[in-house]
This record gives sequence, C-alpha cells and structure tokens, in this order.
Amino acid sequence: VMSTALRQRRPAGPPSAKDEEHERRLAKAWAWDLGKFVGLAAVSLIALGLFATWMLWPMTDDEWAGLRIPFTLADAQRLGEVLAGFRDRHFWRVIALHAACYIFLQSFAIPGTVFINLLGGALFGMAVGYPLCLFYNTMGSIVLYYFGQTLGTRIVARFFGDKMVQFREWIHKHESELLYNMIFLRLLPFSPNWFINVASGQLRVPVWKFALAIVIGLTPYNFLSCKAGLVLSQLTSRAAIIDPSTTFWLALIAIGGLIGPVIARWRK
Repeated sequence: VMSTALRQRRPAGPPSAKDEEHERRLAKAWAWDLGKFVGLAAVSLIALGLFATWMLWPMTDDEWAGLRIPFTLADAQRLGEVLAGFRDRHFWRVIALHAACYIFLQSFAIPGTVFINLLGGALFGMAVGYPLCLFYNTMGSIVLYYFGQTLGTRIVARFFGDKMVQFREWIHKHESELLYNMIFLRLLPFSPNWFINVASGQLRVPVWKFALAIVIGLTPYNFLSCKAGLVLSQLTSRAAIIDPSTTFWLALIAIGGLIGPVIARWRK
C-alpha cells in the first residue's frame, strides 16, 4: 500500500534503479514472510500428527481404520462414531486432541473448525463441549492476532492492501466505541473472521478488547454449531448446521449489538 502511494506521488517516467531495487526488496520481503508462515504451519502440522498418534495409540485396529480428517460432514459423522467409543475409555486423551486440532486450525486460518465444533457437541455435550470450543476459538484467534503482528504485515499489504486501508479507517472511525463495534463484526454471520484476526494484530487493537469481542460475538455461532453436534448423525448437509433461519437470527442479534454504540453516542 505504501509502495503504491509513493509511486503515485512520483512524476511520470521510467523507474530509477533505486525504485527497482526497492520493489525487488519488497517482493522478497513478503515472499520470505509467507515462506516462514507456511513453514511454521508445516512444522506445526507434523507436531500435531505426532501428538495425535501418541494420543490415539491405544485405539483398536478397527478404530484406526475409521479415522478421517473432518473436512466434510460425512467425515465428521464417521469420526464422531469412532471417537465416541474411544472417549469412553480415554476421555482426557480425546479432550487434549480436540484442543490441539482446534487451536491449530484456528491459529493458521485453516477452514474446518465448524466440524471440530460439531465434534465438541457430539463427544462432550453442551455443558463441556461449548465452553471448550469457545475457549479454543479465542486462543487460536489470539495466536493468529500475533502472527499478524510478526509475519502478516507485508503479506496482507501485498494481497489485501485495499481491505487493510478500509479496516484501518473503520477502526479509527469507531475508536471510541471499539469494543461494541468489534462485537458487532463478530456477530455478523458472514464476517471474514480470519482477516479481522490478522488485521487487528497489525493495527494494535488492544488484545483484551480483541479477545472479549470473540468471547461475546462468537458465542451464538459456537453455541449453535456445538448444539448441532448433539444430532450429528442426523445432519444431511453442512447447510443444516447454520440454516437460513439461524442466519437470520444471528444477523438480528448483530443488529441488536449496535444498540450499545448508539446509546453511548446519545449520552455524549
């Protein structure tokens, strides 16, 4: 973004050798940051695989044969059936593995946490599964928040520069009621949560406001997806997890979340 702005201020003409060198350095910088992020994700995935193997070591041969990474609803249903029996024998091993998988996916913005939510409800019930999923969601998002500060600046500027400018302006505009508005963003069903996580770290949104907005704003989503896990075997499609009626109510709750900032402004 900064590079684009600088080019726009310069007079027209062929780029100088200094300009070309600057562009080469920027290109190498974001590519290097991306490489470090991907490398860290790969190392974490290997560590997760070793940890999962250790946690699941007592499984029977039939249970090993039924293991699937839950990227689809059918995979999640099959995995829920396999882990249900294993959970009865090794409860804490399943808890630890569920936590590791959730935080890994959330930390690296990898799709699939909705299926981990389903498994949370299916394996542990609402009293245990729902607060655990909300906690894991928050912890993984905080990890991505700090990734945004350390590795994401030049990557986001390279690929999502315009969105970053818009989000920075939005943060500045709503700074006085930032917590209320961050909660509102989280409540919206179609908000790009991964981008909010990364951008919030870069823009130095206070981490306590960032975390509290997740805990409050993503409560309905986590609650509903965990609740759907109670009837995991009966679901027929991913759309059934958060159906249009549920989406409507989530949007209504999000609109209701604007009441706080409006009241705050009115009092001023």
